[in-house]
Amino acid sequence: MVTDNDRQVKILEKARDHFLAFGYRGAKLRTIAQEAGVTTGALYHHFSGKDQLFVEVCLRGFQIMRRRFETAAKITEGLTPTERIAVFFDAYVSFFFENRGYYELIERLQINRESLNISGELMKKMEQASRSAVEIMTRALMEAESSLTDARIDERVILFISFAEGLFQCVRKGLLERSGVSFGNIRSFMLSKIEGLLDME
Repeated sequence: MVTDNDRQVKILEKARDHFLAFGYRGAKLRTIAQEAGVTTGALYHHFSGKDQLFVEVCLRGFQIMRRRFETAAKITEGLTPTERIAVFFDAYVSFFFENRGYYELIERLQINRESLNISGELMKKMEQASRSAVEIMTRALMEAESSLTDARIDERVILFISFAEGLFQCVRKGLLERSGVSFGNIRSFMLSKIEGLLDME
């Protein structure tokens, strides 16, 4: 039996693909409804309009990322900060490679938030979802090294995100392929730099 939740997930997945293909302004709710196999009325039953649907697609991406981080936190309990952050790094990278569509739309929303005229309330939901995912990693590092101050933890998280985002941009632009550098070598290099920061007093 198809539930309301099943329909909502299908709408979000079809909307993700449609927004990727046509952009926010070019997307048509009627077409998304047809592709999801629901009526336009059923779509509006779940989402008030295009802006909410677009943000909810991005929020689904953050939910997937959060689940990856929750798993990383569980399987690394008792490990060192360096060991934990390596697992979080791989969780974040796997999210990118397996959910490129969600990543792309989250990035588009963050870059074009003003021109898209997304309401402040919806953007606040996005910011909360982003913080919620990152806080899982922050707590894991604090548990692994209780002597670290909040500021030092924040430095590690900022470095982690900066390295991962830099890697994603290299992949998206084909720089790794053109340089001939393997992904494994890039991963090892980035993790070694994170280890260096973790070892600093």
